[in-house]
Amino acid sequence: MNNKAGSPKDMHWLTSCRILAPALAEQALQGARQQRLTLVKYLVDNALVDSTQLASTLARAFNLPLADLDAFHLDPRTLATVSRALQLRHRMVPLFRHSQTLWLGSSDPDTRESTTQIRFQTGCKPVTVLVEEHKLAPLLQRLQDDTAPDAGRGDSLAQRDFDDIHAAEQRPVDDGKAAVSDSPVTRLVDKMLQDARHQAASDIHIEPFEHHARIRFRQDGMLREIARPTSGLASRITARLKIMARLDIAEKRLPQDGRI
Repeated sequence: MNNKAGSPKDMHWLTSCRILAPALAEQALQGARQQRLTLVKYLVDNALVDSTQLASTLARAFNLPLADLDAFHLDPRTLATVSRALQLRHRMVPLFRHSQTLWLGSSDPDTRESTTQIRFQTGCKPVTVLVEEHKLAPLLQRLQDDTAPDAGRGDSLAQRDFDDIHAAEQRPVDDGKAAVSDSPVTRLVDKMLQDARHQAASDIHIEPFEHHARIRFRQDGMLREIARPTSGLASRITARLKIMARLDIAEKRLPQDGRI
């Protein structure tokens, strides 16, 4: 589902570029609205136009660069620059990043709203590159499948990961030193950091309460709860992070700055 399905602006380029006759163009626009699809996706899915020819026509009409998705080896680190949620919502895929400029592949030429949100989330200058819809669609489908719960992501963080090492909290920890050799907790922290990076989280919040802690990732400016470990396990996680950041593991009251 897309948030800019069949907009009135689409009708202008559809007719001005002579892609479809006005009567057929109006029907296509209504169909895209009813199915909540972008007009480009509707046209290609219903075989009303050729995907390659449409991309070439729109690139000339909007003075946008045109790229072949098959020519790109998409780096997972570049893909992680933009959250999966934004990629799927706006049907845009990060292709290449150089310094603070991020090239984004889209089959839709009107990406002003989309790039504004991506600029806010990434801090990068977005540049739209037109790609063919028939090549973009399967890529977005793979991203959606990877995002689905428990869909081929056995290594992603879940509450059960914390439950599985519940026994670790039974060993008393007063200064965090046990976390150095506590391999279950070490693996858990590594998994948490990897998952945060994979999901393009900007922050990880570990919030202590009386009997438990709450771990949340910040994505697209919103905090999403990941798990609720017990307070004993949370102290081990915190100790491990302090060791990785070369902080004073005995200091529990004053704020500290570190880097991993």
